[in-house]
Amino acid sequence: MGGIETVLWKGEGDAWLFLPCDMPFVSVGLLGRLIGEFCRNSRQPAVVTCSAIEPLIAVVPVHYREKVTNAVDMGHLKVGRFWMDCGYTSVEVLNRHELADVDHPWEIPA
Repeated sequence: MGGIETVLWKGEGDAWLFLPCDMPFVSVGLLGRLIGEFCRNSRQPAVVTCSAIEPLIAVVPVHYREKVTNAVDMGHLKVGRFWMDCGYTSVEVLNRHELADVDHPWEIPA
């Protein structure tokens, strides 16, 4: 939540795309769908889901910064819980493999 808060306050623009650096298989197609859904409803974040919320793959409008700051100040640091409490547009992933979390080179299939 702290990283999201910082970007929303310090970055320029109307919205930000967040994507974890340890998810190398997320496709351009999924990101395009995520951005497209956000553009259709820019009042709330668009967040990737796959049977459950994947909270760190999201497009977040800058006007959410006050909500994020309030949550951080109150110690509510679970990003997924925050989206569920505040509302979001769900973007279902079509290929579960795209959400593979890779922390070491040997975890990448040959």
